[in-house]
Amino acid sequence: MRLKEAPWMESIHAVQECDFCHEGLGITSYGCRNFEYEGNRVLNAKVNLLMACLQCSQLIEAGAWEELTECAFEAFLQRNGTRRKEALPVRMRIDEIHQMFREHMVFVGNS
Repeated sequence: MRLKEAPWMESIHAVQECDFCHEGLGITSYGCRNFEYEGNRVLNAKVNLLMACLQCSQLIEAGAWEELTECAFEAFLQRNGTRRKEALPVRMRIDEIHQMFREHMVFVGNS
């Protein structure tokens, strides 16, 4: 399910945060075709690499999408000092984007 590691990816791993929770260091790469959300392109290229930290990667590989959304939402709440109830529309958006990510993932071999 993971992309095969390429030598140039080592530098990306060293500096990129998790694209899902924005808390941990991205250690696993996932290919994803571009998609639109609310009429806007979410990613820049036709196929993009998204990074996941250990926790988010484990959730993705287990197909635990609801838990991945909750993890990202909790991280959002902590970063922004927002109350859960006030931010429920944000959680719904995170869930929708994760569903689109799942639908547009590209599998390029196993590692």
